[in-house]
Amino acid sequence: PEQITLGRKLTQLSFADKAFFCNSGTEANEAAIKFARKFHVAAGKPREGFVAFENAFHGRTMGALALTWKEAYKTPFQPLMPSAKFLPFNSVPELSGVDETTCA
Repeated sequence: PEQITLGRKLTQLSFADKAFFCNSGTEANEAAIKFARKFHVAAGKPREGFVAFENAFHGRTMGALALTWKEAYKTPFQPLMPSAKFLPFNSVPELSGVDETTCA
């Protein structure tokens, strides 16, 4: 009921035609990884690469861990998604790390 009302309002105010609710930021990041990959597969141009920023924390699920900077969080769970690149935050020249293999 409330979620439906909020979802409709969000889609009216944004570019999206659907809303997806999560219980936590980790779940939101995990869903975003899946949505990004699904989008590119549906477009017929599968992409695997992800870009995250140095010192970023995205959560402790497997996909979110791959995009988390701190090695101590990741080491016990290796191997993780291998296609993550880490770039310095707020450094436009470093965006050259984004290429045709980058999914999100």
